Parts: sequence; structure tokens; C-alpha cells
Amino acid sequence: MKRGLWVIAILAFLAAMAGGGAFADELMDSAEAFFKSYVDGGNHADSYIIDYFADDARILAVRHLRDGGTARIGTTGEKHKEYLKKTRRRARMSKVAMGTLTTFSDVAYNLEEGCVRITASRHVSPAQMTTPYSLLICRDGNKQWRIQEEIIETEELPAVEPGVQP
Repeated sequence: MKRGLWVIAILAFLAAMAGGGAFADELMDSAEAFFKSYVDGGNHADSYIIDYFADDARILAVRHLRDGGTARIGTTGEKHKEYLKKTRRRARMSKVAMGTLTTFSDVAYNLEEGCVRITASRHVSPAQMTTPYSLLICRDGNKQWRIQEEIIETEELPAVEPGVQP
């Protein structure tokens, strides 16, 4: 009798693991679609990405300085959303005028305590700058993805003499 229960328990465990793999695949596919939408929206300065941020999100910009130091600027999702609302129209015009495009390579998706951590190399043109990038997305109560953390690293641009075009 005990052996029969043991076999049933093992079979139940294996069935759960097989179903869990399908769930993880679906979760990663959904996370990948969200990230693509976020990147596309960011490149067009679309207003819909404002709602992608959770109010309690942690937004961190890390600038690597030429002298070897770093400068960190952090804010909350709520404050970042207000900033995006105020600057969206100007950002769209600037992106079009400068031909700014942000692309990502070496993108990896990893489960992290029920959320998905997206890491990548972020390439911004025309500045030709490639830096590390990290985004943590979690599902809210309505099963919608929300950005819980975004870490953008940048490098200090070299000094340009007045009147010289970069």
C-alpha cells in the first residue's frame, strides 16, 4: 500500500513539473512580448508605456564617469510616470529630429521570485553607446505586466568643444 502511494506521489510530481514547464514557457513568451512592446513604445515615445510602470517601481540611472566614479539617480515609478507625461511630446520630436533609436542585444529572461528579470546590452544611436541594462517585470493583481525596477547604465560622453558637432 505504501509503495502504491509512493508511485502515485512521484507520478503526480512529474505531471506537475511537466505542466510547470509549459507555464514557464508561456510566462517567458508573455514577458518577451511585453518587452518588445516596451522597446517599440519607447522608440516612438508612445504614451501607453507610461502605464507599464508600477507606482512603487524603482528606477535607477547609473552614469559611469570618465574619472572612474559613478553617479546614481533614482526615482519611483510614480514620479517617473509624471516626468514621462510632461516630456513625452518633446521626447517624440527629439527622437525624430535626431534619429535616436534604442536597440537591445544579448537579451536574457530569468525567473526571479515569480517575476521576470530581463537583462541585455542596450545600444543607443546615434550616440553609439552600448551599456548594461536590467528590467524587472511582475504581474499585478489583474495579471498585467508592470515594471517594478529599471536600471539603465550610461557612460559620460566625452567633452565636445563649443561649436563642434558630436
